[in-house]
Amino acid sequence: MAWLDAKYKGIALVEGAGTGFVGLPGIPADIVALITLNLRAIGEYATYYGFDISSQEERLFAMNVLGLASSPTDASKGLAMAQLVRIAQDVAKKRTWKELEQHAFVQLIQQLAKALSIRLTKAKLAQVVPVAGAAVGGGFNAYFTAKVCDAAYYLYRERFLAAKHGAEVIEVTVEPAQDLDPHYPEEGEIVP
Repeated sequence: MAWLDAKYKGIALVEGAGTGFVGLPGIPADIVALITLNLRAIGEYATYYGFDISSQEERLFAMNVLGLASSPTDASKGLAMAQLVRIAQDVAKKRTWKELEQHAFVQLIQQLAKALSIRLTKAKLAQVVPVAGAAVGGGFNAYFTAKVCDAAYYLYRERFLAAKHGAEVIEVTVEPAQDLDPHYPEEGEIVP
């Protein structure tokens, strides 16, 4: 599956360079394309490991992979991992998703998308200068996509093994989150 990483990094590089070439007006289109491309990459990793990305829990897991890859601080990475561990364990233990449906799945996705778009916009501001923004946009997109592909590869691989051998094979290096609310701290925020 190493070719998947190269495929998506290459596409992201070309897309980022193209939208970065126009400078500031290209940033909104670049962010939408980058998120779409990376969700597609995550979906492809999920499919190769036998997970159906059309289900709610898989969509939530995919958005959390993006949240992990875009986390600016160690604290927010830790919270993202805690969310991913909880979702992976719940799916591996075949728990029902009634709780998720009661807690407004759409609101969870909206909160994740908002945090992700803010983080990506901050990172993309360096490409406001036309032409020079092509190098910045392409470079950042390839870097971000590499982080997403690495996270998707390892997380779906672990889930595949858990599904095959039981939930206890998921190493608990990060305690699972208490709830499904994605309350990631941004840079400068203090985590309690």
